[in-house]
Amino acid sequence: MKYLISIYLLFCFGFLFSQSLETLAGSGERGLVNGSALTAQFAGLEQTAVDSEGNIYLCDTDNHVIRVITNGVVSTYAGTGVAGDVLGSRESAQFNFPIGIAIDDEDNIYISDSYNFKIKVIRPDGMVEFIAGTGEEGSMDGDVSMAQFDHPVYLCVDDSNNLFVTGNEDNRIRKIDMSTNLVSTYAGSGLGYQDGPSDVARFNRPQGIAIDIEGNLFVGDRDNHVIRKISPDGMVTTLAGTGFAGYFDGAGSQAAFNGPKGVAVDAFGNVYVADRLNFVVRKIDPEGVVSTVAGMPGISGYEDGGFLEGNLIGRAVAVMLIDEETVVVTDWENEVIRILDLSTSTSVTNLERNNTIYLTPNPASHTTLIKGELGDIYTVVVYDASGRFISSGAKRSVDLEYLSSGIYYVKIFNEAYSNVEKLIIE
Repeated sequence: MKYLISIYLLFCFGFLFSQSLETLAGSGERGLVNGSALTAQFAGLEQTAVDSEGNIYLCDTDNHVIRVITNGVVSTYAGTGVAGDVLGSRESAQFNFPIGIAIDDEDNIYISDSYNFKIKVIRPDGMVEFIAGTGEEGSMDGDVSMAQFDHPVYLCVDDSNNLFVTGNEDNRIRKIDMSTNLVSTYAGSGLGYQDGPSDVARFNRPQGIAIDIEGNLFVGDRDNHVIRKISPDGMVTTLAGTGFAGYFDGAGSQAAFNGPKGVAVDAFGNVYVADRLNFVVRKIDPEGVVSTVAGMPGISGYEDGGFLEGNLIGRAVAVMLIDEETVVVTDWENEVIRILDLSTSTSVTNLERNNTIYLTPNPASHTTLIKGELGDIYTVVVYDASGRFISSGAKRSVDLEYLSSGIYYVKIFNEAYSNVEKLIIE
């Protein structure tokens, strides 16, 4: 019987749509080194943005500079590498922990200069100019010259080139109207967790922010462990998450996150989330269903590859869309920038397999056992036929009671081996 199952598995493995994660830039070492993308070094990477020519700009926060990736080469675009507060030419300008970045349709590059409590802009001619903030901590609205920010973090820009800024300390979303030079509180009344009208809603360290084509804002409400939505009429709702740290895919009201930070939204309404302390990238589809598209929940690491082959992420803090099939992931813990290709087709037959490891019984109905020379430390990950993560853990059996009939893939691995088996549930 085992012989027949082995032959069946060999010839029935086919092609799956399985997301692929690859390193775009960074050696994995901390530092300030320019040059070839894979030998470059960064320190404390945060938000990224792309200009009209496809150049990718990075907030290299702990180095106090803005970096750029152009044709596989990393260079310092603005800043001296020394913390300061200096305007002028981008080569001599200084920043103090720049965290957020956004680029408008005219290639103006906006920066949240977090520890200077200001918003700045790098013009296409290379001059760094003031946008808003007195340089003192606070939450005062008003004219850009009088307004205050309290550790501004991530940014996004709308079609009218208005800026939206998340406040890490004052728990507010601010708007900078570029036509009137006025700063206002767009949503948030302070620390807490409350949905409702924008002037009563509360956040807990809002971080990532993105805007869709209809003007809805999406916010990674980090310490509330939820993703919030702010509609154009000012209503704040919870898009996904329970309000408690955890990990669970499924309907938005049941899904769980752990310190979600960066967010991005595509033209179809899919929202991508850097689920920081789960070490994964999540997707919320237009129906509100949450799934995992990269990384392994609860497992921090650094490994490129396809989803089923096994890719690992450190703390993903930011996501940015180049197009509907390409997500730029800021891997803060590993000091690298990753590319998540959502269109990659992976052949399971080409995966590394260890024929001494197998599942029995297979097909199965209630429980299948993992047999073979497993060693002491190993991990088992279950995916459905589309490559969507189902569960993971260290175990010698797979409980099938909660799974519906169909085809699944079980990845069994440790430092010594990696094996994928096709599992049929009757």
